[in-house]
Amino acid sequence: MLKTPVASRYALHLQQLACYRKFASLSPIQASIEPHPEVQGVYTLTLNRPEAKNSLGHQLMKQLRDSLQAFKHQRARCLLINSAVEGTFCAGADLKERAAMSPEEGGEFVKGLRATFSAIAGLPVPTIAVVDGYAIGGGTELALTADLRVAGPSAKFSLRETRLGIIPGAGGTQRLPRLIGRSKSKEMIFTGRFVGPEEALDIGLVDHVTMSGSAEELALDLAREIAQARSHVYPNLLYPLLFMANSMLSGSAAHRATSSQPLAPLF
Repeated sequence: MLKTPVASRYALHLQQLACYRKFASLSPIQASIEPHPEVQGVYTLTLNRPEAKNSLGHQLMKQLRDSLQAFKHQRARCLLINSAVEGTFCAGADLKERAAMSPEEGGEFVKGLRATFSAIAGLPVPTIAVVDGYAIGGGTELALTADLRVAGPSAKFSLRETRLGIIPGAGGTQRLPRLIGRSKSKEMIFTGRFVGPEEALDIGLVDHVTMSGSAEELALDLAREIAQARSHVYPNLLYPLLFMANSMLSGSAAHRATSSQPLAPLF
């Protein structure tokens, strides 16, 4: 049973989310972060752009950045990164939007994409990507920002940028080799081929696989276990560990950030 002050804050946050949905009808919600209705302390980042396979366009990215900014003020213990679109985790950058951009605009968009993904990687709470569908290009790079990855039977990972004459631009060339090694990373990037769930588990790209059950349920069980464990951990001890592990791309900036970033409060 929740303690009264905590329950009040949780209920208030749910009311705020309801108001947000009411007034956001003119702008469809393509990316949002909401508390899980069953597990206290667990939140879910949901991508929901079905008409474009969750491709990363301007509106989705803006909503994602806004959601991350608001999430910083929540008392979270774990964050799931999930898709509401069946068969798709994220199809990567919106190529139709990119085609209409000037070289300067394209460069700024990739820079913003990289910064947003780095913000996810630097969150002071454990994150779990739930992949049960296509994770292409930026979709695989998004999954790589998480601390853990859970794959379902339909999961397919690919960094296909080389087939378009470009390279992964949102951290994939750095995060992938640190996860699965240089040789396998080169193979994935050079060939642009798809990697299924069982191979992904074998090479260390994902941490858990279910070939018959629900990847979301498996990830939720893991998040529940993490949330329960974090209730016994003093945040000042856990945060520097998470931040140092997630900030390898920033080099020495990680040390500076651990002393300047605010700590995420726990329940």
